[in-house]
Amino acid sequence: MRMIKLKKPLLILLGTIIMMLPTVQSACVDPDAGSGFPQYLLEKGTCSDDSGSHEDYCDQTGMIAEYYCSADSRCLTSLMTCNSAMQGELYVCEAGKCVVTASQVGYDLKITDVNVEKYENSDGTTMTSISFAILNDGNTATSIAGYKYSIDGQEKTKADEKALNPGRSASERFTFDAKPGSHSIVMSINEAGFPSADIDLSNNIYSITVDIEAPKNECSTDKDCDDNDESTRDMCTGKPLKCSHIAIAECVTGDNFCPIDCSFVKDADCAECSSDADCDDKNISTKNTCAGDPKRCVYEKITECGAQDEYCPAGCSADNDSDCDECQTNGDCDDDNHCTKDECIGSPERCSYSVLVDGCSHSSKCLPIGTRTKDMYCTEKKELLNQKKSGSDCTENYECNSNKCEEGKCRSLTLIQKITVWLNNLFS
Repeated sequence: MRMIKLKKPLLILLGTIIMMLPTVQSACVDPDAGSGFPQYLLEKGTCSDDSGSHEDYCDQTGMIAEYYCSADSRCLTSLMTCNSAMQGELYVCEAGKCVVTASQVGYDLKITDVNVEKYENSDGTTMTSISFAILNDGNTATSIAGYKYSIDGQEKTKADEKALNPGRSASERFTFDAKPGSHSIVMSINEAGFPSADIDLSNNIYSITVDIEAPKNECSTDKDCDDNDESTRDMCTGKPLKCSHIAIAECVTGDNFCPIDCSFVKDADCAECSSDADCDDKNISTKNTCAGDPKRCVYEKITECGAQDEYCPAGCSADNDSDCDECQTNGDCDDDNHCTKDECIGSPERCSYSVLVDGCSHSSKCLPIGTRTKDMYCTEKKELLNQKKSGSDCTENYECNSNKCEEGKCRSLTLIQKITVWLNNLFS
C-alpha cells in the first residue's frame, strides 16, 4: 500500500479545521423533571449523567433528597420536606418518595434520653446536672414553648422556644444544688401554645429520683493532715473538712520551722547558735555549749575538779585541779631554803623559787659553796658535811678540819698553825 505524504502547510490547515468543529456534550436525563412540585415528589425518580445513575432517597432526618439536572448537565440533589399538606393529608419520606401517612398524630412530643451526672464543688457540696431530649415523634413540624421541672415539689419553668421538625429532638439540661438525701425530680414539656386537637402529650412527663450522699470529711483535726514537711502549716478546714498545706513564711514561734529570713530573736524555732563560741557569756564559772535541735546555748555551772576549763570550783585545789591557785602570798611558798627567792606569781598563781646564791642554807643563812663553820663545810653539791680529819682524801682545803689539803690528803697543822686557827675561831 502506497503512503501519501502530506506537506506541512496542509497538516496545519487540517488541525485548525478539526479544532473548530463543535464539541459533543453528554446529556443529563431526569424523567420526572416536567411533573412540577409537588407531583415529582410522589414518585422515586432516577437521574442519569456522565457519572452514572442516581436515585432519589430519604436522608437520616426524614427529608427527601430529590435529584435534578443542573445547567452544566450534572445530577445534583435538593433537600426538602414531605410534610406539606395536600387536600388535608399528611406526607412523610419513604423509599425515596413522599407518601401519605394519615395514621400518624400531627403532634407527638416525648421526653427521652434522660441522663444524670453529679460533680463536687470546691466547698464539698454536690451539684446535679440532668440532661434529656425533647423528641418530636409526630409528622408535623412544631414550635415548643419550653419545659417545666420540679425538685421535691418546687416547680420551675424554662422558656426555650425552638422549631422541631418531625423525627428531630432538642437537647436540654438543667443543674441544681441540693442537700444530701433523696430528691424527686419531675420533668414535663410546657403545653402552652399547642393546639387542643391532634396532639399526644402522653409521654411528655418523666419522673426520676436522685440520691445525693453527704460529703465525706478528709480529716478531723490538723494532726490528720501531717505531711512530714516542717516548712508547711498543715490545717484541717472547710466543709467538708479537707487538708491544706500552706508554706510557712512568717517568723512565728511554735510552728517548729524557721523561715529563711527569720532569726532566733524573732522566731524561737530558729537556731540560737552554730558553735560553742557563739555562746560565750564571759563567765568562767560556766561551761558554754551549743546543743539541741534547734541549737540553743547551754550554760552549765562548773562543779567538778580536774577539768582544764580555766576555773577552780569551790572545794578544789591545785592538787586536783590545775586551774586552781597554788598560793596566795609569797609566804605560802617558803621552802626553808635561804639561798632561794620564794614568790607567788602567775594565773593561776604558782610558787616560784629562784636561786639567790649557790650555797647551803644553814641557821637562817645562806652559806656560799666552800664556806666553813666550826666543824662543817658547804660542798659544790650545796650540802653541809663534817670537816675531814687528817689523812682523809680531799680536793679543797675547806674540806679538812685542818683547812689544809695537800696532794689529795688532809694534813695536820704545826703548833703555830694550830694556835693561829684557835685564835681565829675564838674571835670569828
